[in-house]
Amino acid sequence: MYEWTLLTGVGVLGALSQSFWIRSFRAGEASVVAPFDYLRLPIAATIGFVGFAELPTLWTFVGAGVIVGSTLYIAHREVQLRKRATTDPEPAVSGK
Repeated sequence: MYEWTLLTGVGVLGALSQSFWIRSFRAGEASVVAPFDYLRLPIAATIGFVGFAELPTLWTFVGAGVIVGSTLYIAHREVQLRKRATTDPEPAVSGK
């Protein structure tokens, strides 16, 4: 019975987290909300260390570096594209 209670709790919390995730995308821009998803990596590493005495390996840090680096690059590129879109004049459309 205890396992079923835990399993039900995991299901309910999973459904709530998905609901909140969808609400966050409705409330804010995806470029602002999406990086919060990357918080799972350090939180999972911390839980693994504290709860299970599991030390992150070199590849954990390499993977985290790739994820963080690509996120920063994409965010920088999006800012540059937005700036370019606001400074470039609209293309002329000919009526003929």
